[in-house]
Amino acid sequence: MADNLEALRRTLVHAAASFDRANEERSKRSKRGHYNPYALAQYLVRIDEALDQIANGATLRAALLDCFNDRLCDHLLKAVGEPSATER
Repeated sequence: MADNLEALRRTLVHAAASFDRANEERSKRSKRGHYNPYALAQYLVRIDEALDQIANGATLRAALLDCFNDRLCDHLLKAVGEPSATER
């Protein structure tokens, strides 16, 4: 199980980093764009919290929905092959 969680962690970290890069690029193109340079660190902490929930018996989808919201949640769910938060 530890190997599966580590592989899942790598997948989620990669997805969060790509989401963060896209936000940074989007903010550069926008006249009023704002980029939070601390966001990625916050995402990584929440990924660890989601993985702790999974290790304690929560489903992957439930853990991600509990720890994330909006576009980031949908991006992470898509990365692990789950439907978006608005789909069932």
